[in-house]
Amino acid sequence: GQEGKQMLTRFNKGTAEALREMPGRLNPMQLLAPYLNPVQGRVAWAAREVRKLRSIFTWANPVSSSGWYLGSIACTALLVLFAPLLQPTMQLVGALALGPHMWVLGARERARQRAAAAAARELERQYDGADECSKREMLEQRYEEEARAAAAARDVAA
Repeated sequence: GQEGKQMLTRFNKGTAEALREMPGRLNPMQLLAPYLNPVQGRVAWAAREVRKLRSIFTWANPVSSSGWYLGSIACTALLVLFAPLLQPTMQLVGALALGPHMWVLGARERARQRAAAAAARELERQYDGADECSKREMLEQRYEEEARAAAAARDVAA
């Protein structure tokens, strides 16, 4: 009845104004308010930040833009002045961050290489001191070991 006509009259004033004046039970925006309020706050914050950046880069705010400009010149000057000091510092930081574990892994690999070289020298010494029959047996044994290792590698890969 009469209440509905009043609501319609209010609605004709303007949608936004009418939605604000409607009772809570009829306002659909009230249902979304708990979900949209946090989003609206984040969007407002982002819009303010974008406006600040735009005003800096378009020199709309000369004081702030000048501060950023002078600050970037000062940082560049400091970087140029301290560049000779930065290289050894970064090398030291890199050595400390990446070096110690590589020394350990490198020591293990060097120990493996030394053991393999010692075994090869010992095998060569035995081969040089052996007669022809023993040399042939040593070669056949070595060939069989390599064939078994290749077969094991193929099995692992398959």
